[in-house]
Amino acid sequence: MDKRIKRITYIAHPINGDVMWNLDNIRGIYAIMLKEDKRVPFAPYLEGFNHLDDENESDRGLGMENNRLFFEKGYFDEMIVYGDELSEGVLMEIDWCKKYNIPFSFETTDCSRKYVMIMEAKAEKAIYNEALNLYKSDLTKKLSTTTSEFEKKHFEAKIKVLKNLIKYGDNA
Repeated sequence: MDKRIKRITYIAHPINGDVMWNLDNIRGIYAIMLKEDKRVPFAPYLEGFNHLDDENESDRGLGMENNRLFFEKGYFDEMIVYGDELSEGVLMEIDWCKKYNIPFSFETTDCSRKYVMIMEAKAEKAIYNEALNLYKSDLTKKLSTTTSEFEKKHFEAKIKVLKNLIKYGDNA
């Protein structure tokens, strides 16, 4: 096998939840990939778990920032997403792949479907927020042209509700 064709492959896998079980899964994936002719596994975060606590927000942030640098500097050729769930960390890694033009794929179609659903929900939320902003802009224009005190209070109340909807979403 021509060694130059091997691709360095970042292993993306959720870690939070049952951390030890997830780390064992990642090590198993790593071991299988090591024996393949096509890929060299890359999971730099595994070493971080010897020194950082995933339950500690500061440590977790440091670990994620260190991982981001591997994406930014292009230390690998591709990323494959493993696991049954798309954690916040895995979604962040997918965003980094997009930002730094790194190809990525999903090991399972179930995970791929979940990602499509997440992206559709984000798109719907963006469209919803855009509509709210347009409505707020329209009300703001009407507020600036009205002379009636009643209408002013009415428009101000609607604008306040819209600002909260935009800021807090459905939890407003």
